[in-house]
Amino acid sequence: MRRSTSGSDRPAPPTAFGTPENFEALPFTNELRYDLWHAEGTVLLAGAEAEVEGMIRHTNFELETDKEAGESWAAWRSPVEGEYYFVTMLSRYRQSGQGGLELLLDGKRVGKLISPGGRERIFWYTTEPLKLEKDTELRLESAMLSGSTRFGEVRSVTSRRSPCLMSRVSRLGG
Repeated sequence: MRRSTSGSDRPAPPTAFGTPENFEALPFTNELRYDLWHAEGTVLLAGAEAEVEGMIRHTNFELETDKEAGESWAAWRSPVEGEYYFVTMLSRYRQSGQGGLELLLDGKRVGKLISPGGRERIFWYTTEPLKLEKDTELRLESAMLSGSTRFGEVRSVTSRRSPCLMSRVSRLGG
């Protein structure tokens, strides 16, 4: 059963364009945000350092897809190699419908994550670690039929060794 974004055992509601694929959600907390920022093995992928097309830059860490621009994506080159979980925070979307992003690794689709409704924020992480080589392209694209999606905290490509992420997952029964 897919966990609701609030962390309860209620199933998450379906979205207009399907369900998340190869991603699980954790409720946003400032404690988790802090732990991910400071955890050993966390690699920063700042929005300010991303190559972007059709994105609105809000801060050094937050970007938003711009559906008016057509194609909308942000890409980073991995500064590390090894097995890492990809973690990002999705937050608000505009009134243009449900938002979502697809993650691609060197052009190969890895999965899809969905934005929460309203002003809620959610951390999404890949269900399996990604095998990264130095300079592997990590790319987030606006999902098909998606409204505008605001996201950030992509600084958290978190190593499998990171206890802050794994302890949250086990506490929630993931």
